Amino acid sequence: MKQLTPPEIKESLLSILNSVTLFCQKNNIQYYLAWGTLIGAVRHKGFIPWDDDIDIWMPRSDYNRFIELYDNQIFHFRSMQTEEDFPLCFGKVCDERFSAIDEYDKDFGLYVDIFPLDGLPTDLTDAKKHINRIRRQEVLWSSQVLTRRMPISIKLPAKKILKIIGARLIHPFVSVKKIREKLTLLCEKYKWEDSVNIIDYSVNCVFNKGMFVPSDERVFEGYTYFVPGDYDSILRMYYGNYMEIPPESERINHGIKAYLK
Repeated sequence: MKQLTPPEIKESLLSILNSVTLFCQKNNIQYYLAWGTLIGAVRHKGFIPWDDDIDIWMPRSDYNRFIELYDNQIFHFRSMQTEEDFPLCFGKVCDERFSAIDEYDKDFGLYVDIFPLDGLPTDLTDAKKHINRIRRQEVLWSSQVLTRRMPISIKLPAKKILKIIGARLIHPFVSVKKIREKLTLLCEKYKWEDSVNIIDYSVNCVFNKGMFVPSDERVFEGYTYFVPGDYDSILRMYYGNYMEIPPESERINHGIKAYLK
């Protein structure tokens, strides 16, 4: 199979992003550039030079509408809501014309990550309890979807081996479907529309919703996309001085190796 060069990977990722954002605009679905993609838009007006992925956020209600409506002959949406053994709590729009094995030993092709943003209780104590409930459910779900399928090796730590064995022993007595449904219901319990604080559960990061609305726009690789209105506060909260170019030793990417099938 032909291996893609880094510029070819970025070109393919950009085509997925444009498919997603055009669809969102046509269907009144809100999205925002997220994480390293957001830094790239603000600092470089495109990809961070050493980066090799694209991330976007969607409020949960928009995320659910996207799942329901998105239909593309080339790109396919994959998530825990659409696949029983999908190992992540966020979704991916995938171009499966390519092969690219990821850190979970899954071949999703090339993809854009979509992270849902969920509401939280206003009271800080209640919010912490809610997050902890979701974390416990995520551990149970992860142990069944990921851990029980891991090969056992004498090179693994004893604690890890015991975790794999434990996951396999309890698997016949638990329903992955019910775990996933309960986890989704918990995430959706507090609506974006009614919440002051919101969370991206993929990194357990809490934001004030006012950082996102109203939205703003920034240029990324020659195209204009929506970004959170107060992107500066979001990026400084998570990355610190994000406008400063990090030293070469900290310029880490995902090391994606993609091949044309």
